[in-house]
Amino acid sequence: MYAVIKHNKALLVMTVFFASLPYYFIELLLLRSLGFSYSVIGLLSVVTQIFGMVFDIPLSFLAHKVGYKKIMIASHLLLCLGLFSLVQGSIVAAFCSAVFMGLSESLSSGVLSSYTFELFESEPDYENFLKNANTLKYIFIALVTIISPLLLKWSVAYPLYLSLLIVAISLAALLMLPEVMGSEEVTEEHSLFHNLSQVPWQMIVFGVVFSSLLMVNNQYASLILLDYHFPLDYLGVLLFLFNLMMALGSHLKLRWQAVLFLPLCVLAVSFVQTNFALVPLFLVIRMLNANYVNQFAIKMNGAISGDRAVAWSIYNFAISLSFIVVDLVAGFMADVLGLSGLYRFFGALACLYALYYLIRQRLSK
Repeated sequence: MYAVIKHNKALLVMTVFFASLPYYFIELLLLRSLGFSYSVIGLLSVVTQIFGMVFDIPLSFLAHKVGYKKIMIASHLLLCLGLFSLVQGSIVAAFCSAVFMGLSESLSSGVLSSYTFELFESEPDYENFLKNANTLKYIFIALVTIISPLLLKWSVAYPLYLSLLIVAISLAALLMLPEVMGSEEVTEEHSLFHNLSQVPWQMIVFGVVFSSLLMVNNQYASLILLDYHFPLDYLGVLLFLFNLMMALGSHLKLRWQAVLFLPLCVLAVSFVQTNFALVPLFLVIRMLNANYVNQFAIKMNGAISGDRAVAWSIYNFAISLSFIVVDLVAGFMADVLGLSGLYRFFGALACLYALYYLIRQRLSK
């Protein structure tokens, strides 16, 4: 029992810290402070995404051979290399950092969710852990979001040093956890064909649609608020409240059907024209967003019958590809239709998919 409690605490520390680096929240500001142009910053982002996407699925097959923990250790070390490279401040070091961070992401994307799930003997234990871990994570992120700009103001290196310290704490917690190997022996033919046939494609499509919708909402929420003259001085406070609402949403136990209201909420944003109504609406979206993340992870893991790491890597690959396309489309639509038109389009599209999903679920029963 003591070992189980010790492992749960270590897993909690790793989960919270690994996702809460100051660098993540001020990346654009930090790179600009290093003197890089927007075109160079865009190119760095592309390099990171390419290395993350191309190596994501192939590297996930290594989990069966070397174990989930070793893959996660390698991801932590590559992330440290990426952060340390940025401290150097040169453009060559920045591109090296982009490569290291892309590889780190490709190693952890499919494995982290699988490793966390495999460490629990029952789904209720896993569900309870997700609720507690994500609640603490969003609270911690809220605090990090407040201090990160201040650190950057003092020195461009301070957010990077703090990020390195947080990764080191996450790695120390990871080293306390047991190793988990793949659940079955894998041959090359079995990996490539059998496991692909066991991938829950319906859940992947659901995740891509809803995650893309949430990405658009989260990216443009601040801009649409500013369009309706929300005070810029209070925007940081509002972002802090957004994270607290995500902490609350992660802790609440809602029915799966509740997250299907997300598209309706996003669609409603397009018809609201006052901050008095927009702010509560965005807070509700953030709350449902966090609850969706927990429930989707549970449903996705429950639907996987083959190689868990490969299935999650395919999902993350599809998400990355979707985000690239949606980013381009959303930017064009925002220029042509305005932000209200952008929200109306993606909200209506997701509403139609949610309706299709509900009908299909009912027919399958």
